[in-house]
Amino acid sequence: MAEESFAIQILKPITTYVLLPLWFAILIYIITGITTIKKGISLREGVHHKTFWFVAITALLWLVTLWLPNNTYLPGNSITYQLFIGMIATIMTLYLGVFYFSELVAPENTLRELAIGAGITNTKLSLKNAIKMFKNDEDAVKDSAAMLMLTNTATILRNFIVMVIIGIFFKVFNTPPLFFWVSMISMAVVSVVAYFLFNWKSQKEEAEEYSFFSPKETIISVLLFFVFYQVGVWIFTKLSYVGLYMLTAILGVAYGGMPLFIIVALLLAKKVSVMVALYAVIIGTVASVASSSTYAFIGKSRKLGIYLAIAEASVILVGIGTLLVLA
Repeated sequence: MAEESFAIQILKPITTYVLLPLWFAILIYIITGITTIKKGISLREGVHHKTFWFVAITALLWLVTLWLPNNTYLPGNSITYQLFIGMIATIMTLYLGVFYFSELVAPENTLRELAIGAGITNTKLSLKNAIKMFKNDEDAVKDSAAMLMLTNTATILRNFIVMVIIGIFFKVFNTPPLFFWVSMISMAVVSVVAYFLFNWKSQKEEAEEYSFFSPKETIISVLLFFVFYQVGVWIFTKLSYVGLYMLTAILGVAYGGMPLFIIVALLLAKKVSVMVALYAVIIGTVASVASSSTYAFIGKSRKLGIYLAIAEASVILVGIGTLLVLA
């Protein structure tokens, strides 16, 4: 193969790290514009500026991830630069994907859209809306409970799908172990059944204005991921898997989806075994499900908290029960 000229050696990284992400962002921008015109809808405030550049940055991060060597580590040797930047790109892609989907496919601001999107990106968004809706109208308790159970369903399915895709893609396993997929799918089924039971005579459709994407919250999520990943490595070293499970449970209640990304990073960094990672994902999922009723009681929404406690206890009992039987 002929040696590359000096000019090509200079232009190649510029093309890769600057022009290609920019063209990718422009393409997304054009597709967005065409789709909104065709559907006769307008994007919410801020999409033309902030989100455009976040798309470009996300594309750049994916390219950097692909080009970085897999043997260079951050200080402390706990995680490679490639894996760390790849996880950041994954978090940003998830936020942007749900944001664009909600803008272009389901822009009506319904409770159903909010519940599903929040379950994938930020469960607290759905929780805040549900508690506020209940406090404004106590007759909307079933609407609030239905929305949160649909959020739980989306969260469970997200955790399951992400782990299966990563496990198969990185050849961690050929098929997910029986205890994992039965436990997760069982919880999703019970959760969606509870949603339909609460939603049987639902009258409320509209949700208050919201957005699935906030640059500030995305940056905070990235920083929290880095901090709690380091904590996870330390606590696993000191207390083994018991300490990791405790941390996962706490983070599941406090931050919803955060444990998933931490466990995935620990697994890919080969800090934990496959079985420990799968157990931790189930524990984190259970904790995330339980957080809705917990915060409802904290927010002094007692009736909503009782409804959720009954439904979420059923989900958790099925999930933990199948885990204990099949593990």
